[in-house]
Amino acid sequence: MALFTVDSNNTFSSNYIQEAGTYNVKVLPSTQLVQAKTGKPMVQINYEVLDGDYAGAEQRYDNLVWDDSAPEKIELSQRRLNTFLVAGGVPDGTPVESLQYFVNNIVGMKLNITLDWEKSTYGNNAGKYFLQVKQHNKLDVDGSKPNGKKRPESQAGAGNAFNSAPQGGFNQGTAGSFNTNDLPFSNPQSTPQLNSVPY
Repeated sequence: MALFTVDSNNTFSSNYIQEAGTYNVKVLPSTQLVQAKTGKPMVQINYEVLDGDYAGAEQRYDNLVWDDSAPEKIELSQRRLNTFLVAGGVPDGTPVESLQYFVNNIVGMKLNITLDWEKSTYGNNAGKYFLQVKQHNKLDVDGSKPNGKKRPESQAGAGNAFNSAPQGGFNQGTAGSFNTNDLPFSNPQSTPQLNSVPY
């Protein structure tokens, strides 16, 4: 007996975002704290679209780098993460204990992101266009709004490349609805306090 039969209606291949625009999303559990090529810590955020024509599609690798090499770099890093948290509805005065703490507590968070096409200059993807997160916004009560702007032609040829990375992974997220009252930001003991970063 066969394990399964091939079914073109049961694939991930068409389940990716094909237009720039603004999208209501939730943060997936595959979001993680990694090290950037520069050696600096980086929060790598993955999203799933909540509504509209692209509901269920993923946008991967929204990278927020933490740079503490100079006071002005720390200020920019704080502003970058603050912008994300405010868009996600976290109230003023909420302490963030560490980058790992930040990661642990944004999973399941709902917000809106602005996507636009950007040409890659790196490696095998040089010359190809990918959707990149340009802005973090509060959830849009009117829903996601693709703007019709599809992938520009690439010198190197985009082929069937997906957004920031191949889509259709198995980790689709099970984080349910999010309520800012559920965030344990105000209870530092509720998550591991790793890689503490002074503010």
